[in-house]
Amino acid sequence: MKTLKPYRYSKFRMARYNGKPPKSNELKETEVLTGSINGEDASDLEERFAIALNGNPNVETFEYQPSFIAFRNMPGEIRPDFVVESGGMLYPIFIDGEWIHHTAEQQDQDKRNDIILDERLSGSGAWPSKHISGKHLQTPEDTAKTVKEIFG
Repeated sequence: MKTLKPYRYSKFRMARYNGKPPKSNELKETEVLTGSINGEDASDLEERFAIALNGNPNVETFEYQPSFIAFRNMPGEIRPDFVVESGGMLYPIFIDGEWIHHTAEQQDQDKRNDIILDERLSGSGAWPSKHISGKHLQTPEDTAKTVKEIFG
């Protein structure tokens, strides 16, 4: 007959609490972007701008990529990146990255679309369309500064 050996606990011990706080998580200290705004795909510049809008107390609401003139993805549609409501006024805003609309033809089309959109929104208390260069939205601090310059 076999005899059972008694169980032996390992000599591994948990580290004792030394009273020092744990090291901070480096990811929390850096900017984390998800690539979406309200469930819709967004570029890093657009998402950074939306975060700055949320942090500005003078911004009442904003809508991300609303469609004007025609339905979504239809010919004639004009879609600003943001329509921001602040102080009872509407601000249509286009975020222009480095890769967007560099040719003269594209810039001319943008100007025509701005004129059409401004005429459509003129009776609703809207400011003229504003284009913001991606150069001003490279860091969260720059973006917050840009939003503060526009909305106070």
